[in-house]
Amino acid sequence: MVDFDKYLVNWVNNIEYIPLKCSLEANTDEEYFIAIPRKGGTTSTEYYDGTKEKKIRYEFRVKSKNLTTINNILFLLEENIEDIVVGEIKNNDIILQRIDIINEPYIDELASNDWFIKSLDVQVNLTVFK
Repeated sequence: MVDFDKYLVNWVNNIEYIPLKCSLEANTDEEYFIAIPRKGGTTSTEYYDGTKEKKIRYEFRVKSKNLTTINNILFLLEENIEDIVVGEIKNNDIILQRIDIINEPYIDELASNDWFIKSLDVQVNLTVFK
């Protein structure tokens, strides 16, 4: 799924006016905006040829001392994420079927030294070819 992880982050980074770049890793001592693939993805259907219909959860997490920055990022993400282009991702290996927001942005934790951390969870439905 690494190819899809990179595709998703690249797509998010192309949203107009996003104040921080999204990545798959974060320096926890600094401001960040990351996409985290969550454990527990499921295969809803598996076909005889090995093709799978998968559901995978991602958490988008933003850390900043500026709550307005966090809210702006998550608002832009909410407004745009369901418009992501569905279809082929790379080498005909993966087809993105849809992305759904599965909750409202929430305060994940209040970190020390005036840092705020908020998250938004999405579910990605993919067809993965063997």
